[in-house]
Amino acid sequence: MLDLYKLEVEIAKVDLSGMILNMNILETIDGGVRGSFIVKDNINFYDTFIGHVQPEVRIKIRYIGTSCINSFIGDGVSDMSITKLGKEYTVHFISWPTMNLSINQLCEVYSGTSDQILTKLWLETNGNNLPLSIETKAITKGKYVVPNINAGKAIKNVVDNAYDENYSAFCLYQRLWDNGITRFQSLYDMDKNYFYQEEYLGVLGSSMSKFKIQHTIASADDNLSSLNTVGTSSHFVLEDSNRGYSRKIGMGFYGKKISQIKLDQTTVTDLEPIDITDIHSTAYKISESLYDNDTQSLFSNMVDPVCQSAKGQKKRMFNQFMRVTDVVSVPFLGVGFSIEVDTGGSNISKSRMDNRFVVAQINHKFYLNDGKMQYSQDLGLIREW
Repeated sequence: MLDLYKLEVEIAKVDLSGMILNMNILETIDGGVRGSFIVKDNINFYDTFIGHVQPEVRIKIRYIGTSCINSFIGDGVSDMSITKLGKEYTVHFISWPTMNLSINQLCEVYSGTSDQILTKLWLETNGNNLPLSIETKAITKGKYVVPNINAGKAIKNVVDNAYDENYSAFCLYQRLWDNGITRFQSLYDMDKNYFYQEEYLGVLGSSMSKFKIQHTIASADDNLSSLNTVGTSSHFVLEDSNRGYSRKIGMGFYGKKISQIKLDQTTVTDLEPIDITDIHSTAYKISESLYDNDTQSLFSNMVDPVCQSAKGQKKRMFNQFMRVTDVVSVPFLGVGFSIEVDTGGSNISKSRMDNRFVVAQINHKFYLNDGKMQYSQDLGLIREW
């Protein structure tokens, strides 16, 4: 592992970096960044600053010539051990958008494509200070009457039923090395969103090579330097490979033959699947005459084969799940990127898992070792086949 140049942690604008024993920060393609750290408190910091409020938590990381700054909101304290010499406890934190989506209610009417409606919902809930980046345009469109419900639920309804021109489902997520940006992107574009070798070196140019997570042995040479070891690990585990395949077929993740009942027209239409199976399903389609001027509901297509296929793809992307632990940390690497994997196998043990994966999870781990803070990453990688 490589040492951090510096880790700065502030709670309520008070620096407690010297009290941090270890810290974990998790990012996934399913939401905002969150984490926790363990504090060795011998100055009664808890009762003085964080005993009665949920304060702002600011974290700055400096690592091999790069840095990132993030602001979070405290989410409570747990596992406090109290002795005569002080306290030891875990401080939890979540992203500001996560908190805002939890505490705000929405009651409004929105129209447009899914990404346009999402942008409006986001501004209503988070304002202009918490940026949203639309990485992929959606083709689903219509009117959404939000009936005074939780903002997080309203936004989840939009994300879960959106798909792009390639009939690919969407995710809404954050990255640690992104300074608080939330991204809306389809799985199709994630698969094409290569992370390049030069991105973490800061030397982007016309000739770039796709980044590869390698086995430690695979990258060893006579002139091994710290930068040569970035992105290497000796722990590759394929945790899932089509586990529960029959159950997924039965639930229609590989295609449904839908008998679509239109109550307002008293008709039944059989729709053929666009995937490889034809599990039968009966669905009730939202009326096409809910609104004036031939405006349809944003969710009018949610029981169509195309939408069901997009939802099935989102489940199937986790068919192959590989865990790579204790990776020598790669700055700027985040979920939603596509990377190559080289497990370092010989002719006998070479794996077909030496392939391209989408980064679905990253656990950023910081821990003291001989008085120095070290930084490593655990990666969760996915692909359909």
